[in-house]
Amino acid sequence: MSWNEIAEETLLLFFDEKSKFDLPNTQQKIAKELFKDVNLIQSLADLKSIIIKQKEDQQILFFIHLNHNESNKGLDNFKVSRIKREYPNLRIYYISSVPKKTIFQDGNDVLDVFSYDSFHDKIGETFIPQTISEIISQEKSSEILKKGIFISHSSKDKNLVNKFRELILELGLTYNPKLIKFTSEEDFGIPAGEDIPEDLEQFLKNEMGLFIQFLTPNYIESRVCLNEEGAGWCLLDDKKYFIPFIIPPNTHDLLSWIKNADKGISINNKDSLLNIYEHRKDFFGSDVNITRLIQKIEEFIKYFDGKI
Repeated sequence: MSWNEIAEETLLLFFDEKSKFDLPNTQQKIAKELFKDVNLIQSLADLKSIIIKQKEDQQILFFIHLNHNESNKGLDNFKVSRIKREYPNLRIYYISSVPKKTIFQDGNDVLDVFSYDSFHDKIGETFIPQTISEIISQEKSSEILKKGIFISHSSKDKNLVNKFRELILELGLTYNPKLIKFTSEEDFGIPAGEDIPEDLEQFLKNEMGLFIQFLTPNYIESRVCLNEEGAGWCLLDDKKYFIPFIIPPNTHDLLSWIKNADKGISINNKDSLLNIYEHRKDFFGSDVNITRLIQKIEEFIKYFDGKI
């Protein structure tokens, strides 16, 4: 289907202030006549009132207008609306009438921000409509409520793990470090005075949504690592969220027994590292800036190759 055919069947939702949404220039850029309907969203109640009236197969697109004239850009208003908390599967896109560098003059480049001027022809490619059933799916919501990341590795490989955590998870994917646990660093491991097995069991069972392992000969020789691996494999129903990293010069012989889809990711492969996000957008969310993530992946590979 062409973008205009998709738009004709799509309900367009804009999170914005009414005074700005009603401006003739804004209405002209949105081009309401191209869509099945266009609705202003200012609160969680507004969104609920629309969702409850729609059929489950109704497609929607949800945009947040970022206002360059305000300090919070519209983001704070969206956060306090609790919309994302109520509908964690909701896919959101950021849009503005000015260039991104004008919005974030302080250098903040975490968000992908799109222009009104070219957003229509991106429908169906960059902007992917969702059905109501996808947004309100309880099954999907329960999966992504577990947001903890556990990194299983040998303490002998902790420098590499720390760099991966810093560049890929925190700076590239902007993931909250409080949700990342690994045991070779005090700040990311077991709280002082707590029993290690009990704390790990609690985290793995109740908080872990993604399991990452760094496969090296050191890992294979560690009984603790193999125990962590077994726990992660058993506790994750969807093995898409179990990620085994091959650390060159080691080969896939280290994990010939693994049967998950990734079959081991080479940690110095740019495309494979990018697919950590591309294949798991439901886990990491829609706020990831792809350009920034690619930059951090390239920086990590340079570090791994000893170039920085």
